[in-house]
Amino acid sequence: MCLIASAQMVGGFQQGNDGHIYFVANNQTGATFNIQIVAASTDRNNSETKTMTPNGGFYLGPTTPWRWYWKRGDKISVVYANGQSQTWVCPQSDSAYNRSNVTFRGKHCTGTVGCSCSGFSPITNGDVWQQAYCKHCGHKKSCHK
Repeated sequence: MCLIASAQMVGGFQQGNDGHIYFVANNQTGATFNIQIVAASTDRNNSETKTMTPNGGFYLGPTTPWRWYWKRGDKISVVYANGQSQTWVCPQSDSAYNRSNVTFRGKHCTGTVGCSCSGFSPITNGDVWQQAYCKHCGHKKSCHK
């Protein structure tokens, strides 16, 4: 699964090394700006304000303070100070919701809007598992050709 969108933030839903789904987003600009992160599900909602530093980012999932187990249809939005926003919809449920051994490994998203990565460069300002993801496009290393 390699779903991404692109504006000031590039992000998508990805499988962590622990097998759970995480939403990972990175600031693709050299600017510092504030965002509001808003997540909504049929059974819960949460929001948080963050300051994005140049090339910084965030991730949300079951091991982060929100303890969010993503499931199909959950939405996450990044709202910018000018009121514009980006929204992503989770296409599959985390293994905690889906016990049918579905894998979340994806293929490169050829032709996906915002996927014009110049080459894999690992995320270096996060947890060790994040180093498997590209700081330019948010895809796993295995998604790069």
